[in-house]
Amino acid sequence: NDFLIEGTAWDANGLKRWDDDGDPLTDQVPYVEVSTDNGTTWEKVAVDEADDTWSYSVIGLWDGNHEGTKNYRIRATDIFSKVGEAVPVYSFTVDTLGPTVIIGTPSLDSWLTVSSYPASGTANDATSSVESIYFSTDDGGSWDLATGTTQWTAALDLQNLAEGSVTLQVKAFDIAGNEGPIASRSFGNDQDLPFLEEDSVGTGTIYRNTSFSLGGTLTDSNSIKRLVVVQKSSAGTVTIHDDATLS
Repeated sequence: NDFLIEGTAWDANGLKRWDDDGDPLTDQVPYVEVSTDNGTTWEKVAVDEADDTWSYSVIGLWDGNHEGTKNYRIRATDIFSKVGEAVPVYSFTVDTLGPTVIIGTPSLDSWLTVSSYPASGTANDATSSVESIYFSTDDGGSWDLATGTTQWTAALDLQNLAEGSVTLQVKAFDIAGNEGPIASRSFGNDQDLPFLEEDSVGTGTIYRNTSFSLGGTLTDSNSIKRLVVVQKSSAGTVTIHDDATLS
């Protein structure tokens, strides 16, 4: 936001004066000068003779095109043309853009089967510094604080998330209070085991002296990848069915 640089200026013999309104019938006023380009150009600012105060308006630097440190030089000249300059130079930083975030892990469209997972990534702020990182797994309904700043980690509680596709959202704030754009990463969450039930033969000890078929149901909260049926006997274990094309 726009603000004022304020100060005082005086000289025992008097400051140099300036016709601030261009009217020869009005009194000239004492002044200081402000340079925003390291002394290449100077802008006169009137000094109030009642209390020797002056103020300079800093405006129009907040559109994202003036990021970075600004150094303003301020000087006063007395009636004998002696120049005194304020020390140190008045410095401030314009920071209107938020930090950027990159999600490193989990990788895009990967599937996670563990109960918790440390998502991680980086963040950067071109002007100041990153103050905090927040993450969400409910489409921005709630946000939790991650650990770290430029290098961050976020503990994902996968066992309490819905099965299937999950979107991780991450955003950063800098020390100026700017909120950066949200980074997103989709991944799969698979916590439940497949459910298998055989209902053609039944349970218990079953005797057969001819070939027969097994049948039942096989389900999963996400999808089934593979069904393997093995036969165990005193002679060993034999795979009698292996369908690796299920989806």
